Amino acid sequence: MIDLKSFEVWFVTGSQELYGPETLRQVAIHSETIAQALDAAPEFPVRVRFHPVLKTPDEILACCQAANHTPNCVGLITWMHTFSPAKMWINGLRTSADRWPTSTPSSIATSPGPPSTWTS
Repeated sequence: MIDLKSFEVWFVTGSQELYGPETLRQVAIHSETIAQALDAAPEFPVRVRFHPVLKTPDEILACCQAANHTPNCVGLITWMHTFSPAKMWINGLRTSADRWPTSTPSSIATSPGPPSTWTS
């Protein structure tokens, strides 16, 4: 039997420097609290690991590349502090597309086998 707790998803938050250090500190605190709650939830079969708030396209790309090269990382949970940083994720997500298909309604409908056979 596979020990799913040996795998992890990374909880990463997108924001921007323009919000200033105090706001970003609060965003990091909230992000870590969310990640800890998800990790403790019995509904999550894998570990949820908090990662620092990402504020630039280069930080995002580096995080996605690191996730791609971490064998026990099976996905990312991304939370945007505001909508505006979402555009910065394009290159990082392109890097991850081959490893992790995204789970949109259309990909769920066309994914091979039951959901337990693919990750998002």
